[in-house]
Amino acid sequence: MVIALYHQLSIMLCRHIGDQAAAEWRDKVSSVSDDPGSGGKLNVIRIRERATIVRPEIAQLIMRGARKCGLPQPAAVLAELVRDVESHAQGLFVGFQPTGIKPGMFHGITHDGQHPCVVACGFLPANAFWLAASVGLAYSDRAPRHVVAAVGARLREWLRRCGHDHAVVLNLFHTDRSYIRGLAHFGFGERIGGVIRFSF
Repeated sequence: MVIALYHQLSIMLCRHIGDQAAAEWRDKVSSVSDDPGSGGKLNVIRIRERATIVRPEIAQLIMRGARKCGLPQPAAVLAELVRDVESHAQGLFVGFQPTGIKPGMFHGITHDGQHPCVVACGFLPANAFWLAASVGLAYSDRAPRHVVAAVGARLREWLRRCGHDHAVVLNLFHTDRSYIRGLAHFGFGERIGGVIRFSF
């Protein structure tokens, strides 16, 4: 019920964004970089505005990613990303792939001919207790490898500009080998320690 309510709310918000915000959205998504292996235009954007993150196709991708990554409260994940969307310490990147749909047609998961299929979110250390920058969410929805690689490259570029040459991730559901292999596009991975849980 909460997810359904959020979906309806996001649709209402999108309808009230207006022509100016829609034009800004088109500008963002059309700021493309050519990828030789993509067979066309490849788009990766950093989301910095609420009007963008609450679009249903973006919000649903984030919540699907949160569920697939094993996060127990996908709606809360989305709410926190929305809350901090303008923060310099949050790097939320979404990759798109052209679909051939005419610009302006809205089909639930596509807009302006672009289909969001990859999301990754990094965080800068919040205080002195954080040992490194971290990646809290990385998910691809049947995306081609070159789109996944492009999103990883943008996330790495952002972290480097912020003064970090590495990031850590928390793996609780897979073997280390498969986890590192799955994130190979992001960089060189290695196991550096362990997680110990105390139950009480």
